[in-house]
Amino acid sequence: MTTTSATPADPVTQPSAPSAVGRIALELATAAPFQTIRAVDLAPFAVRPSAVLAALARDGWLHRLARGAYCLVPGGAALSTGARESRTTTTAEHDVRETARVRPGPFPAEMLEAGVLDEDPRPAAGSRPVDPFSGDPVPWPPTVEAAAIAVASTIHGHGAAVLSGLSAARLLGIWLPLLDVAFVTVPSPQRALPLDDHPGGINFSQRPLENLALETRPTDLGPALVTCPEQTMLDLEHADRLHRNPFSWSVIRRLGDTCDRELLDHLARTQRRRRTLDRILGLR
Repeated sequence: MTTTSATPADPVTQPSAPSAVGRIALELATAAPFQTIRAVDLAPFAVRPSAVLAALARDGWLHRLARGAYCLVPGGAALSTGARESRTTTTAEHDVRETARVRPGPFPAEMLEAGVLDEDPRPAAGSRPVDPFSGDPVPWPPTVEAAAIAVASTIHGHGAAVLSGLSAARLLGIWLPLLDVAFVTVPSPQRALPLDDHPGGINFSQRPLENLALETRPTDLGPALVTCPEQTMLDLEHADRLHRNPFSWSVIRRLGDTCDRELLDHLARTQRRRRTLDRILGLR
């Protein structure tokens, strides 16, 4: 009589436990703005900080956003049961993230009529991944806006990078197709940078941030500074006065529906963009 033994199930692959230096890297990332760090942040603690971060990314603890910049993976920094519980995202936090991710707002019917879009490509509910520890849906990998502001902040400092243009419009709730490029304003010169998950990368512009009207909006990696609706209107019209981008004019009109006219006039006057405002008013 032949006895057939049951084939053991394949063991679940668990990420390798981080080294002592790896634990330091995870602690630094946990405390960092947008939970994102660069090799230079780990340099005081490691001889080869880049290799340490790359190893943590291979093991699933970190995710590489761009060359040299890594963010925490949801739940990846949970080094104990208590840490996992503290890392669980609340339902309210997920609701905020979902709002930022889906970009609620009226669907731009005029884009369909113009043939720019064939259908509403917004993701269906329930199509997103879940946190491995909490079971809650999470936006992952980070959107291009979240990745861009996180990477830019590691270079220029927290609070010294601002999402602007169409990137700001998306976070302000204006519906736009998912972009593969993000627009970030910084106070010093910066060349465009590629992102690992988004082929368009980061497009930088240089302006003194103290002259801009800003507000804070949630992203997948934490709250970020964005230009306010009135500032975004002026910036889009000034940068694309001929409306070569098929979405610029629609965004300007939609932002104008709820903008503060007094603030818009004030910004146009103090930033010497009165002609830009005149063109905007001519579009309405």
